[in-house]
Amino acid sequence: MGSEMCIRDSSGSVYLRIPPNGAGQVQVNYGGSRRTKNAKSHDDAEIDSGVFIEVVDTIGDILVVKRK
Repeated sequence: MGSEMCIRDSSGSVYLRIPPNGAGQVQVNYGGSRRTKNAKSHDDAEIDSGVFIEVVDTIGDILVVKRK
């Protein structure tokens, strides 16, 4: 739980495109390092690679992100 609370409000960028209603990968900075995690869009919209994002929630091991 501690890492989930720490990762919320973290920012980063999309590494592998997040397709509509699907999951991709993002790179976020938290816990003193840059990590690659699976992610989906908060509104199920597509987010292209390279777009800056912010983590708004987690669902299991998947980050829920929005454009920054």
